[in-house]
Amino acid sequence: MAQIYNSEVIKNIVDGCKIQISADRTPTQLAEKVVPVFVANKLLPKTKIYDDNTLNTNDKNVEIPKGKMWKVKTIEISYTSDANAGNRIITLAIRKDTAGGRSLYYMGAGSVQAQGLTRYYTFLPNAVRETTFVASRVIVPLPDIFIPGGYFIRISDEANISALDDFTFILTYEEYDISDISAN
Repeated sequence: MAQIYNSEVIKNIVDGCKIQISADRTPTQLAEKVVPVFVANKLLPKTKIYDDNTLNTNDKNVEIPKGKMWKVKTIEISYTSDANAGNRIITLAIRKDTAGGRSLYYMGAGSVQAQGLTRYYTFLPNAVRETTFVASRVIVPLPDIFIPGGYFIRISDEANISALDDFTFILTYEEYDISDISAN
């Protein structure tokens, strides 16, 4: 049986759980049940939203903070191409740096976007990659993975047609605080 020897932990268990020592099992006897719950709950995620409204760019990066881990649930992109001729290829990359190199994940939308249009891209976990726009929308697969702190999510026009294109996006994710978890 697990034993609790830290008096501060015992006091928190007794006060927080409203344990009556004379009537209830002692905190030391509860260690097998209580302590694992405290440890497991430390990794409960917080659902958050990242909203980017910066205009006049065709390339954006979001860095996952160090000590955190993200699981991206959805990305909604509204992309307006300017009048410069050319087909835009909207891509999502998850990588260790912003300067290229190898990607943990890389996926382009299944359809290109011509000049002078507004199109909407929905990235969803384990979705089937659509190859045509339906009512100006297309669905793109998103990996169902955890992304460690220090990595970047990059959304860009791979063809790099015009830096004057406008796009905004909303990223919904679960954030885990892993700052004090040892590497063992």
